[in-house]
Amino acid sequence: MKFINFFIFLILLVIFAISGCQSFKNNASVSKEVGCPGVNKDTKVFPVENPVITSCYGKRTLGNHADWHDGIDFRARTPVNVLAVDDGEVYETCVNMKNYKEKGYNKVCGGYGTYIILKHNDGTFTRYNHFSQIFVKKGEKVKKRSLIGLSGNTGVSQSPHLDFKVYCNNNFSSDIEKDSYRRDPLHYLPDISKDSIVGESCKDSPTVAALQKQIVSSEEETNF
Repeated sequence: MKFINFFIFLILLVIFAISGCQSFKNNASVSKEVGCPGVNKDTKVFPVENPVITSCYGKRTLGNHADWHDGIDFRARTPVNVLAVDDGEVYETCVNMKNYKEKGYNKVCGGYGTYIILKHNDGTFTRYNHFSQIFVKKGEKVKKRSLIGLSGNTGVSQSPHLDFKVYCNNNFSSDIEKDSYRRDPLHYLPDISKDSIVGESCKDSPTVAALQKQIVSSEEETNF
C-alpha cells in the first residue's frame, strides 16, 4: 500500500511539474506579444528628425488628474517637418483652420487639431496630430520619409508638439486596449537612446524600461 501511495504521489508530482512548465511557456509567450502583429520596427523611421520624446505612452498626470496617453509626444517647439514613418496611403485628414473651409475642409477635428492618418502595407495605421499645415490629401500614396506636413499647436494642446499614435486596425478610439502597452509606438519605431526620452511620464513606462534594458544588453554583447 505504501508503495502504491508513493507511486501515485510521483505521478501527481510529474503532472504538476508539466503543468507548471506549460504555464510558464504561456506566460512567456504573452510577455513577448508586444506591438501589432507582423510589424518590423527596423523598417520604420521616426516622424521627426532628431527625435526627443516629451511624453510617453500610458499613464501620466495632466494637472491634478490621472490620464491615459495612447500615443507619444515629440518635441517640436517651432514648426518642424513631419515625415511618414513608412510607405502607405493617406487614409484620412482633417484640417482645423478656418481659412481652409473655402477649400473644402470643413470637418470639425476635435482635440487632435489638424491631423493625418496613414494606412501602411503591414496593416497598421499611424496618426499624426496638431499640425500647423499639411501637404497631403486622402487617397494619396506616400513613401517612407515623405514630408506630410509641419508640426503645430492646433486642437487641445498645451504647447507646440507632435502627437504620434499607432493602431493595429482602423478603430481609432483612444480607449482601444486602454491599460495595455501593446500599441505603444516605441514597439513600432526604431530604438532610441535614453537621453532622447525626457518626458516625466516615461519614468514609469514599462516599454521604456524594457527597451533600455535590451539596448544595454546588446551593447554589452558587442563590447564583449
